[in-house]
Amino acid sequence: MGKKVGILTFQDAHNYGASLQAYALKKYITDLGYDAKIINYHHQNLPYGSPREREIPEGASQEEIEKIKYSEKDYLERYDKFEKVIDDLVDHEKEILRHEDDLAKLDIDFWVSGSDQIWNTDITVEMNKGYFLDFPTKGKKITYAVSMGKSKLEEKFEPDFKRVLENIDHISVREDALRDYAKSFTDKEVIRVVDPT
Repeated sequence: MGKKVGILTFQDAHNYGASLQAYALKKYITDLGYDAKIINYHHQNLPYGSPREREIPEGASQEEIEKIKYSEKDYLERYDKFEKVIDDLVDHEKEILRHEDDLAKLDIDFWVSGSDQIWNTDITVEMNKGYFLDFPTKGKKITYAVSMGKSKLEEKFEPDFKRVLENIDHISVREDALRDYAKSFTDKEVIRVVDPT
């Protein structure tokens, strides 16, 4: 096998978009001859995966409760199918890495962060150091079709954003708005690319 590529993305979300983009990026990089792995990284600020038991919202009407109960079998079948896809996709040690210090210990030649909205601080609560590739490593740092899900970061994150961009070797994003926003913080080339799917 070729050089090792560690992919950091939302690998355990139970939705078709997340699963497809993760699969497509890993497959494309593998087809180029690299030893590509989706790293089982899930920061401590984020809930892990999707709940198997669905909660009934407080104040739900009887009709809403019946609808949830009626669709329970379909939900569980879909849940199990997503879990199988995720299990097949993340084909490495099953240990969940919860902190960027855990990432720094891995022997990876190329880190690829993307696609999906992994730079969306509304989801990650903070500028997540793993997804922003903000940790020490000998490996090259690359973003591919990374998304922020909004036009810009909160102002308090902007100094760190500028610093982070300077430490990424190759930057590509999914949206024109993010490309233009990132370019306002760095002289490096920032390109827009298609979602890997």
